[in-house]
Amino acid sequence: MELGWCKIWSQKPKKLIARIPEVDGLYQIAGLEHAAAVAPAKPKTKMSLMQLHQCMGHMSFAATKAMITKDMVEGIEITLSPDNMFCETCVKAKITWQPFPDQSNSHTTKYGECIHTDVWGPAKVQSLGKKWYYVTFTDDYSCETTVIFLQKKSGVFGALTEHITRLMTQHDAKVKFIRSDCGGEFSSDELQKYLSKCGIHHEYTVHNSPKQNGVAE
Repeated sequence: MELGWCKIWSQKPKKLIARIPEVDGLYQIAGLEHAAAVAPAKPKTKMSLMQLHQCMGHMSFAATKAMITKDMVEGIEITLSPDNMFCETCVKAKITWQPFPDQSNSHTTKYGECIHTDVWGPAKVQSLGKKWYYVTFTDDYSCETTVIFLQKKSGVFGALTEHITRLMTQHDAKVKFIRSDCGGEFSSDELQKYLSKCGIHHEYTVHNSPKQNGVAE
């Protein structure tokens, strides 16, 4: 590069493609007719509208097509595609669900009939009893909540059986339902066998839907 000019050379064979003048400290590229004459034009890449739609990050088909028809990009030629294009990835990525209701339409009529439960932890600091977790049991009828601290998540089974026994003995309650998320601590074979033996129905919330377990949450 010499003072006031910027020269562009091709590699093989080495030829001068263009000389760009310096204007106000900048090199302005305006009309490289010489470069176009030296460098042969590359053939346009042919692809379908669907392929271009995917390459552009799944932008809308209308915007993708307009990008070509309005000469907003160069070097791409799209083939004719049907108007009713369908992209499975877009459909799955934009799926929405109906909002969860603010409150449940079903309510129990007796204390201890349905128990909502959830586990929290690990905590950043141990409790005075050297515990990292706690499990809550909330009665659907009275909204009374019992908290039991745990050292490990595996202690959920013992805490649940202890809580159910206390309800039956101290309150003469008959537990019919347990509602929880799909965590491993609530889906162990040991816990399922116990609930089945006691005739207690276990209701799981939908995966990744904490709102469905709103009472415990």
